[in-house]
Amino acid sequence: MSSMTEQFTAPLNEAYGEGVYRRRIRLIANEGTVVAELEDIAHGFRVRLEHDGERVTRLLPEVIRAPFSTCTGAVEPLQSLLGVSIGSRAVEVVKQSDIASQCTHLFDLATLAIVHCRRGGERLWDLTVADQPQPGEPVLATAHLDGELLLSWRVADWTVKAPALLNGNTLFKGFSAWADEAYSGDAAEAAFALQKAYFVAQARRFEVDNMAGRAAIEDGAMQGVCYTYSQPVIEQAVRLPGGTRDFTDNPEQLLSFL
Repeated sequence: MSSMTEQFTAPLNEAYGEGVYRRRIRLIANEGTVVAELEDIAHGFRVRLEHDGERVTRLLPEVIRAPFSTCTGAVEPLQSLLGVSIGSRAVEVVKQSDIASQCTHLFDLATLAIVHCRRGGERLWDLTVADQPQPGEPVLATAHLDGELLLSWRVADWTVKAPALLNGNTLFKGFSAWADEAYSGDAAEAAFALQKAYFVAQARRFEVDNMAGRAAIEDGAMQGVCYTYSQPVIEQAVRLPGGTRDFTDNPEQLLSFL
């Protein structure tokens, strides 16, 4: 288990080990626009992107559901993506921004929208990560695109165990370097999305709804990783009540934003 997970102190989820983390992302492109939506256990976001055929000209982000009182403020730093070429790959977009100043998930959604601009049409990503009940026990993580399986990893403690060619590769720091070499096209986009899904899947270990009102600054291991956990925002950030949803048995509810 990563040091980040080990250092994050919170009430444990007694049902962890019996469920599945699910994230769904929908991208819809029309002439000059892309509407992108994301929902998972802790987040509900929507981004409307406008472009002139070459570069991003407008971003209209919407925070529908988020864990902290300060998350809505992340719509401002997202404007740093104005002017980015719509022909950029995900790894190229990431290099053009200070990630620590962004809401990770809102930024990733906007990144996928940028990649989708030239492609057009609609696509639906479904990412899943099974609970890992025991340290060292590999569990299944998958990425489906429009219902077709693109990636299937066996992972344990932030490390890919299978397929064999990827054995030992990290899903933490250093991920982008190996993933950019191993994948291209839709598979590269799938890897980008699945790694972020694995990160958020760790939230299932905890009873986050029992932490309403807790100050973000108490989450020592998380400081500096995103907009809410950055200074000076972290000084005002507190967890919101009733923000989690378990989609283990009802994936059809994803993107309903109930």
